[in-house]
Amino acid sequence: MVWQETPYTAYILIIGGVSLVAGFYLLAFVNTRSAKIGGVITLLGAWWLLTLALEIAGGDLPTKVFWNTLEYLGAATLPSAWLLLTLVNLGHLEWLQPRRLLLLSIVPALTIVAAFTNDVHRLFWPSHELTVADSILVLSHPHGIAYWIFTLYVGAAILGAFFMLLRAVINYRQLYRRQALLMMVGVSVITMGAIIDAINKFVVSPVPLSWIISGLLIVWGTTYLRIGEIIPVATHLVLDSIQDGVIVADMQGRLLNLNPVAQRLIGGHDSQAEIIGKALAQLWPAGVSLLAAESEANGAYPIEIKTDHGDEALQYEVSRSIIRDVREQPIGYVLVLRDSTKRKEAERRTIELSLERERIRLLSNFIRDVSHEFRTPLATISLSAHLLEKRTKPEDRGEQVSRIQNQVNNITALIDSLVTMSRLDSGTPAARDEVDLNTAVANARTRMEADIAAKAVTVALELDPERMHVYGSPDDLALAVGNILHNAIRYTPAHGQITVHTYHRSDNEVIVEIRDTGEGISAKHLPYIFNRFYRADDAHSSTGFGLGLSIAQKIVELHGGSIEVESEAGQGSTFRIVLPALR
Repeated sequence: MVWQETPYTAYILIIGGVSLVAGFYLLAFVNTRSAKIGGVITLLGAWWLLTLALEIAGGDLPTKVFWNTLEYLGAATLPSAWLLLTLVNLGHLEWLQPRRLLLLSIVPALTIVAAFTNDVHRLFWPSHELTVADSILVLSHPHGIAYWIFTLYVGAAILGAFFMLLRAVINYRQLYRRQALLMMVGVSVITMGAIIDAINKFVVSPVPLSWIISGLLIVWGTTYLRIGEIIPVATHLVLDSIQDGVIVADMQGRLLNLNPVAQRLIGGHDSQAEIIGKALAQLWPAGVSLLAAESEANGAYPIEIKTDHGDEALQYEVSRSIIRDVREQPIGYVLVLRDSTKRKEAERRTIELSLERERIRLLSNFIRDVSHEFRTPLATISLSAHLLEKRTKPEDRGEQVSRIQNQVNNITALIDSLVTMSRLDSGTPAARDEVDLNTAVANARTRMEADIAAKAVTVALELDPERMHVYGSPDDLALAVGNILHNAIRYTPAHGQITVHTYHRSDNEVIVEIRDTGEGISAKHLPYIFNRFYRADDAHSSTGFGLGLSIAQKIVELHGGSIEVESEAGQGSTFRIVLPALR
């Protein structure tokens, strides 16, 4: 890059540096929305000035074109930022929505793209050339259609901001009028800079300087007049339009303001003049709890209030906020009361309807599963009875009678399981006492002797010699262990090994571990094995009803424990009953 000495570079760099410092100050030390936007404006202006200084200092065409193009990173975005600042300071916060912010950024974004790609399309500057003014080289170029579109956008943004501020100056009260007037002066400075530049072409355009003056006005207004910290609001209109009750009280509980909804809630008074200044607790008994001194923190909580129109109890959700002064000292309360009676009633009905639907679903599933379990043995009994009529030989008749008896036993076992599950679901407490877990395990194994012998498997007990006592029902705990042991016997092939091991896992937990060398449980079925009536074979061709593990889990949970399972298909299974130890 080639450079030249000019009398303008130094003072533009100084002004740009001041703008840079001011922008960082607003962003770092003034925590308001307006200050943040103002800081961005001054930083964009600083960029514009610094790149302008480097353009003027450029001594050849490429250098000047390069820095002139970079100027538009600031120049193109300043009008949108200024318009956004005006909208925010005047309370039009809806413009902070992403869709509208995107709308404001379309033209600036296209302008920057057009400036940086001008060599391709020449829509921004058809050509560039160097001229001499005041003995220095100056960049000169005609403007294309993209430049004029951007110029129209700048004019629209400035005029829009100006007329919004003018209306605010006319309509607002004194404090807000001074804020709006200061911003309007800033817009006027920008406008005058553009007009002067259009009438007289200077070596250094006054437009960037006018933007910086406006930015410094923002700094002064933000720190001195607190622009953006107080948005003008017609308080009485806001309060009257709120559908919830709003009450304002001082720290002594005296009523300062309220809206019509709250006035009707308090009741018994025709006008606000009768109640303003009086103690809220005297006017309204519920006010005592709402302004309780011990409740210093803000928060929301439900209360119940009796209306003056009968004995109907209405529920209100009350949100209380503490008003603080500039020294963060509490000076009053704002109470917002929302009638939640209908919503609570709707929620109650929704919950009841959901519970009823769930009961119907569970009952339907139960009837479906139980009917399926009864259908198979009843069909066998029916067939055996029919064959019994046809048989004449005593041995044949004995075989059919035996099959009928087996199915009757199956139905009886199913009914017993259903009764047990119903008792456990109802929460009916069984007689509880101190239980020796080793004894319960041994009893469970003794009950399985016939099954063990029939299957020709080995069941080894490895019982912890130390005290293995828990508090619970000995019969239920033996049933839980027996159901899991019965499953292990059923799914372990002949001559397989089953080990029942008891031990302490910690001072607070005792374990009954049942390991088998059976066929194991696949990962597909493992999550569902404790579901009622669940069996791995969809056809339900295997024996059992799918209730044993459900009953075992329910018993263990009622004793404050849990069941852990480790299993893989073909690798056997390990069930651990974890119970709280009785010390």
